[in-house]
Amino acid sequence: MRVRWGIAVLFILCGVSTACGWQNGMASLSIRQAGIDSEEHPQAKVGEQLSLELFLDAQGERISGCVAFVSFDKTLFEWVPAGASNRPFEQGSFFHGLGAISENASLDLSDTEMGLKYVEMTGVAVDGVRPSASGTGVLARFSLLVLRQSAEPAE
Repeated sequence: MRVRWGIAVLFILCGVSTACGWQNGMASLSIRQAGIDSEEHPQAKVGEQLSLELFLDAQGERISGCVAFVSFDKTLFEWVPAGASNRPFEQGSFFHGLGAISENASLDLSDTEMGLKYVEMTGVAVDGVRPSASGTGVLARFSLLVLRQSAEPAE
């Protein structure tokens, strides 16, 4: 039985030339099943661990930082610590080693909603230029344990 996809993501990007907003070409962030280059909704059964990644497509923009907030129904999923860190996210490769994680936390939002927050920024500006990255890649990875099937049918 597939579990209904019930995870939302909100993100804010900080670019080099336009601070925290874009005038053209808006970059995008999506959640996908780790290791699978597909737009399909990830699938897992009750009791299985769902490995996910935040995939960033800069769409030509230079990116110097990103804030991502993931929320989900905690009656359906439970976040699994990344390695021995007891934090939700594992750093991806989008910033090619230039990024530093400034926030990696879980937030208990309500009786039924859990949030995960990830903030990664590149280094300090040198001569007025902050290091940045472009292209596509994995910003971060995280895992959720499937606790139960949703009452709603799978999409």
